[in-house]
Amino acid sequence: MLSVTVRPRKSNFQVEWIKTLSDYFEANLLPYVIGLEGDDDHLQIAVKTSQRSNNFRRRIVALLNFTPEDDDEKRSWLKIHTHDDDDYLIGYTLKEGNAKTNIDDVTLQRCIAYYDTRKAR
Repeated sequence: MLSVTVRPRKSNFQVEWIKTLSDYFEANLLPYVIGLEGDDDHLQIAVKTSQRSNNFRRRIVALLNFTPEDDDEKRSWLKIHTHDDDDYLIGYTLKEGNAKTNIDDVTLQRCIAYYDTRKAR
């Protein structure tokens, strides 16, 4: 599972990106959770894909069609990492309660409970 963080400067964040990404994930039958986080200024995403992270990055960049303002924003606006604990990542993505997903409720509840127990340690 990939962990994707979309965090441009707050002034450059576009809430429409949620629909753009969810439409792509749905069309490609990818299980996903897109969480709107912070002061509604960035996205935390868990997505199950067989694509390598560098190829997936190219796809996300093309979908969002975002050009960073400078080198600082270019370095930080999009982070993609492979995550080895799917349940924790899904729970983490759901932690703020404002999410769009195509994963079933039973799985989501299990992941939230798992995240909560791991977080409490």
